[in-house]
Amino acid sequence: MHKRKIIVCFFLLATFVSSAKAAEAIPAAQLARQQANSGEWQKAIESYNTGLIDKPNDAICLARRGYAYARIGNYKQAFSDFTEAINCDSSCPDAYSRRSRVYAWLGLNQLAKQDAHKFFELTTTVPTEPDLLLEHAGLLSIIERREEADEESKQVLALSKKGNEVSSLLNAAGAYYNLHQYRDSVYCLSKAINISPNCAYLHFLCGGTYAASNQFTLAISELNLYIKHNPQHPLVFNERGLCYYFQGNYAEAVKDYNQAIKLAPNLASAFARRGLSQHQLDRYKMAIDDFSSAISLESNDSFSYVERAHNYCHESEPEKALRDTQKAILLDPKYSKAYATQAWAKEQLGSVKEALEDYDKAAVLAPQDSDIYYGRAMCYRSHKEYKKAIANFTEAIKHDPKNAVTFCARGSALASDHQYEKAIADCTQSLKLNPTRTHPHLSRGIAYAKLGNYKLALQDLNEAIKQVPSYGEAYFERSLVNKSIGKIFQSKNDMAKAKAFGYQSPEAMR
Repeated sequence: MHKRKIIVCFFLLATFVSSAKAAEAIPAAQLARQQANSGEWQKAIESYNTGLIDKPNDAICLARRGYAYARIGNYKQAFSDFTEAINCDSSCPDAYSRRSRVYAWLGLNQLAKQDAHKFFELTTTVPTEPDLLLEHAGLLSIIERREEADEESKQVLALSKKGNEVSSLLNAAGAYYNLHQYRDSVYCLSKAINISPNCAYLHFLCGGTYAASNQFTLAISELNLYIKHNPQHPLVFNERGLCYYFQGNYAEAVKDYNQAIKLAPNLASAFARRGLSQHQLDRYKMAIDDFSSAISLESNDSFSYVERAHNYCHESEPEKALRDTQKAILLDPKYSKAYATQAWAKEQLGSVKEALEDYDKAAVLAPQDSDIYYGRAMCYRSHKEYKKAIANFTEAIKHDPKNAVTFCARGSALASDHQYEKAIADCTQSLKLNPTRTHPHLSRGIAYAKLGNYKLALQDLNEAIKQVPSYGEAYFERSLVNKSIGKIFQSKNDMAKAKAFGYQSPEAMR
């Protein structure tokens, strides 16, 4: 779900100029278009500058130069050109189509849709050249006419896939990307790089395609090559940050998002992505601030409302969370995570029946989403309905069998349901998946103690305390074990530490 909501497509593709001698005979605007279509954006800007000397009010050239500036990350100049183009000719389709796509890259989707709709109001002509047809397909995607967009991408493939020049390879790569055929897209880009090895922008495209196909190490390598060429492009840091995020390297992701936001303060998608990383680092207040910034830039961003709500729940502010989830559901009535997060907020407010109803709605909308079953299981577990909790944890594991947290949570529920051998197996599996976790040692230690295996119980509880010296619950459980084996002094000492570290109601987790 996260990835689908936060990945940004950044393809634009077209033709290639093979020699400087040929370029001399081509009018400036035409040459600029060819250079742009080959990814030579700085050269394209220079050619557009030449063309604008004679025709300073040429709206098409201004719009396309603005787009070229956006491609090298100079958004201030890009939007200046778009505005000037519209001032020169308010009915220029190019100005709206190109500005629409730049808004989309920034995560400003409302503005992107407005401009895309304006484009389609101004022209109903479907282009026949493959590069312009690919752009047309991109605009259809922005306004969610995806089936039409896919059909046009297929037409681009038919027009381009037999060509071996850079323009055809890039058009084919873009069409494959739109159709989620990433391996074929990378193949075309790799061939283009072999033909034009000095075009750094091709590495940017290749990095984004690797990221879309979950090959994050390769993506980072390609993006690094582009950063050496242009360290001032905010989108490349935004994209590399996404790769670090999915690799679990949240601190590095935050650094990249910081840089992206520094270079482009209106980059809404970077705020949202940084918020996700802050959440993973347990910086819930900072995550809330980031999602608030994203919402201030894109007020209809259902994703950021839900993620902010999720962090409000972590901060025990369910009323604020509920306001956000209600807003998200108004924006997107089929957003499963909105219902699941709303359920958590309602549970915190004591409305358990309503919470379970929302979890049920979420599960209907996204029956493969393990997080929904996990949330519903935790709700059942917190109200001591352990068998229902175990059934939901089991369903979550079915859809995500490598999640160490879920195995541990089921192990805890099994221990509470007196199924100690199964609890031990689940906690062991949790540690196998992630040996650095602490809570499985606690739950397994409890299960061992219930079976009378105090030696193994102490090993686990000692390890839990070693990892987290302020773990009040672990001291409490170790106190019980020490009492059972006659170590009264150690038991009293552990109980004192349990209370000192705030563990006052041991029955709550039993």
